[in-house]
Amino acid sequence: MAPGSEDNSSSRGRSPGLKFKISAAAPQTAAPPSAHRVPGRPSHACIPHILYSFAVATFDELNASKSAAVSGHHNGSMDKLQEARGRNLLGAFVVAVNDKMQQQAEEEISMGGQAAAALVTIGHNFGESVEFLSGVLQLSHSGCVRLVDKLAQEGLIERRAGKDRRSVALYLTETGQQRKRDVLRARRDALNWVFETLDRRQQEQLTQLMEVMLKAITTSKAEADTICRLCEERSCAQDRCPVTLGAAAHC
Repeated sequence: MAPGSEDNSSSRGRSPGLKFKISAAAPQTAAPPSAHRVPGRPSHACIPHILYSFAVATFDELNASKSAAVSGHHNGSMDKLQEARGRNLLGAFVVAVNDKMQQQAEEEISMGGQAAAALVTIGHNFGESVEFLSGVLQLSHSGCVRLVDKLAQEGLIERRAGKDRRSVALYLTETGQQRKRDVLRARRDALNWVFETLDRRQQEQLTQLMEVMLKAITTSKAEADTICRLCEERSCAQDRCPVTLGAAAHC
């Protein structure tokens, strides 16, 4: 072989001009101090340099996904907690309003129990029977008979002949009509006390929400009569009453 000539025997089968050059291994960078390492993240010192960036990026992505999942679970738990709190507040609000309304109505006529509701119901449905009244007030027949007897003794109602020999029709006396008006005024005062804690815009929003809920929960004429047993009918036209509309929608 001539001096200075290149031995190409070892290059057989290679593409012309292709040369292989093996360089010295790249020096490894010292691993970051343990105080700055993220727990679980791959160490630079124990992974080939060429894979280090990929391994760290994968770890960080998985860690971010885990954090997002934990955050989503936390948000879901908070949503459920907020819903439970809303239902609980609704229950407390209903009890508070009913207690205030019932207390003022009872004090107005000096009679407890269902007496106030009976006067309003008979006044709105004069000529109806004891059976009808017991259904609206959700009393047993015997319990309703005792209530009717007490109202009659107080001179607030009178019995007249009913639709058949076995039934009687109930009507308010003049005194009973006045007591009915007293009950509705006391109820109105109690509700005003609650309603006026809101400003005008909030009152309108609450009214709209109550219309939605009352229509949704009323599924029959019997339920409508029970829900409205203390209502002031002149304040709520029947063609717009959500209770009446809800009952009609399920007929």
